[in-house]
Amino acid sequence: MKIHTIFFLFLSCILFLRVKGSEESNIANLTWNCGNNAVKKITQPSTHPYDIVINEIMADPYPTVGLPDAEYIELLNTTDLDITALDWKMIVGDKVIPLPFFHLEKHAYLLICEAGDSILLNPYGTILPVLSLPALNNEGQTLTLTDMENNVIHSVSYSEKWYGNSLKSEGGWSLEIADPENPCGRQENWAASDHNQGGTPGCENSIYRSNPDIQRPLLLRAATTSDSCVLVSFSEPILVSSISDPFAYSVDRNVFHPSVAESLPPDFSSVRLSFPRPFNSFLTYELMVKNSVCDCVGNALADSYTEFGLASLPDSFDLVINEVLFDAPGDEEFVEIFNRSDRIIELASLSLVLMDGYTGDFTRKLYEFKWNFQLLPGQFVVITGNAPTLQQHYNCKVPAAVIEADDILNLPDKEGALALVRNSSMPVDCFFYDADYHFEPITDPEGISLERIFADYPTNDPDNWHSAAQDAGFATPGYKNSQSFLPAESPASSVWTEPEVFTPDNDGNDDVLSVFYRLEVSGSLANVIIFDSRGKLVRRLVNNDWLGTEGFLTWDGTNTIGALEKAGIYVIYTEILSEKGTVKKYTSTCVLSKDLK
Repeated sequence: MKIHTIFFLFLSCILFLRVKGSEESNIANLTWNCGNNAVKKITQPSTHPYDIVINEIMADPYPTVGLPDAEYIELLNTTDLDITALDWKMIVGDKVIPLPFFHLEKHAYLLICEAGDSILLNPYGTILPVLSLPALNNEGQTLTLTDMENNVIHSVSYSEKWYGNSLKSEGGWSLEIADPENPCGRQENWAASDHNQGGTPGCENSIYRSNPDIQRPLLLRAATTSDSCVLVSFSEPILVSSISDPFAYSVDRNVFHPSVAESLPPDFSSVRLSFPRPFNSFLTYELMVKNSVCDCVGNALADSYTEFGLASLPDSFDLVINEVLFDAPGDEEFVEIFNRSDRIIELASLSLVLMDGYTGDFTRKLYEFKWNFQLLPGQFVVITGNAPTLQQHYNCKVPAAVIEADDILNLPDKEGALALVRNSSMPVDCFFYDADYHFEPITDPEGISLERIFADYPTNDPDNWHSAAQDAGFATPGYKNSQSFLPAESPASSVWTEPEVFTPDNDGNDDVLSVFYRLEVSGSLANVIIFDSRGKLVRRLVNNDWLGTEGFLTWDGTNTIGALEKAGIYVIYTEILSEKGTVKKYTSTCVLSKDLK
């Protein structure tokens, strides 16, 4: 047994005897360079959520900067009253750790640490040594402080991304909260310590500043967990007393209400609604949440609506990879999924993975849907490694559509293979992307997403992808693609082009010319050639290529060397040779126009 562990046990016995012998004895009488927070025995006031907050986290102390090689969790009493705590617990991940009795003066600090590290941290403040405190996860996990009745006092789900500094995230620096009066703030209210020792145990945080939460909470989504239960998710933790009121929720404009609203710990950003009767599997319902729901500092939700229904698992091609940003200057890379089916789809069985483009083997899991998340027909979901960074650089019109993966995506920049798989094996959609699919005049596609043009056409047809429009900010995460297009109705068997006038300037409005075909038989050879008004060959779209019975080709206005053609009239000549030797020829014209703005 380590000498300092024996010392701790000896000290604990002495302290216990002193407490038993005198009501005026201190549980600890340790001083440090930030003041004397000696613990005193007084009457226990009633405690409420956020009276004590997790104020600083040293999850990765090595390599050391100036502090000892010891993990700690710092608590701060945010109230004007002393707080006595008996039978409280700290939950680290899934491990429940009983805490020794402690008393914390108003606005004072307390360091929870492994008993063996108590000597190392003793000079920095009042400590609360704990036997067998689990090691803190460097990448992130959930820490939850509960009282003797298992009420959550504060919970923090920290992440390696919260450091905001790649060097400091490597170790030796603590995570500090900026504004303890904003206890439910997440990444926007936490950062790596700025102190030259790497942290501020027992002292005011180095990044301390006023950082109030002034944003309303948002209703994100609702998803059925059974035929009579609905899980409702919000953008941030919600005040328990407001989230647990069944009359704050109604279905189909007050037709019926839940019988029970159960707020879900530890952060209370979701609620489970139980209804007295089952839902109809063929209907879609509208849920309204009233503005009586508010976040943990009192910002009220605006009256909000979302739809839900009983969902089913996806078949192949029900969901498609719809947009990909794979080459970005920061952490804002993303993959967008679109529900092209006419059913509500349950995503909980799905994973997004990287594949080996040659063997088809899965090489890395990017994201796994581990909880109920449902997409209605025509809805989108965006998976990104850093939601705040994505929202900072691009217009995310639908915040509820954006979800954050545990890790940065780090997609290959030039080419790669993505797969959406069900139950870790059955592919729902796959996309072999390539930087060459970008609009040819774009010499540097960094920060520009690839968008799918037609949801119903094959994913891996290069003609079905185009660079996101400049006018749309070079990406459209979570809403309709700037380059999406719906073909007009056509005869049963024909070749036709749309639109009549196109402007290949990447502004998201008629940027490409589409050549659609619908043939009576399969296995035909085709030649599609573009001529200018003088009859000069400009571009061969296909040259004796086999076609299926239905599809399309695109022309982005460039010639055989990749240069953009001049404005003018162009002729599209199509020749179809069937297996029986019959030849059909089609000719149409289009206008390539240049924007005059």
